[in-house]
Amino acid sequence: MEITGTNFAQPVSRSQQSTLGIANDFETFLSLLTTQLENQDPLDPLDTNEFTDQLVQFSGVEQQIQTNQNLELLSAQLNAATTANMASFLGRGAVIDSNIADHLETGATWEYQLAGTADISTLRVMNADGETVFETPGALPEGRHVFHWDGRDTEGNVLPPGSYSLEVETTTADGANIGNEVFAAEIIREIDMSGGVPFFTVGSTRVTQDEILRLILTQ
Repeated sequence: MEITGTNFAQPVSRSQQSTLGIANDFETFLSLLTTQLENQDPLDPLDTNEFTDQLVQFSGVEQQIQTNQNLELLSAQLNAATTANMASFLGRGAVIDSNIADHLETGATWEYQLAGTADISTLRVMNADGETVFETPGALPEGRHVFHWDGRDTEGNVLPPGSYSLEVETTTADGANIGNEVFAAEIIREIDMSGGVPFFTVGSTRVTQDEILRLILTQ
């Protein structure tokens, strides 16, 4: 498919419009001043104090417009740098505070953190209806663990793509619960910057940058 270039007219900023207006007004003012000075009565010369005050005002406004132009340029440069930085996130793996992950073709991946050593650990993958489709023993030691589910149910049947959640149940031998947290490891698929604050679509979950706990390498 051939792609042809298209030229877009660049919009004129407010500071540019103001600069053009001030320049025109300043030229008109100087023209009038020159004309009046050339035609003034030598016996009754014009009072130049008023003209001097206007020159000072023009100078102050011109400096303010120049400052605004510099701020606009800086803002444009920052926006460009932010966009480039955000683009580098696309396709990266990310860990988010959610137990929901997408099974597309190769299953789904979660991380889970145990607050202490467990004697019994059970991992349950559930579909969108809350039904357990896969169950397996989990890790026992305290700390962080990674679980990759291959997208098959307990009988080995391939399940359809969609969102699945992971439930982790950890207890001691006498039945006391061991605290745990579950995190989804997903791919950053989209970044929405239309509202000023970037929103990342990680898998199918929409989060802010602060909600991304960690970036990871993907195979």
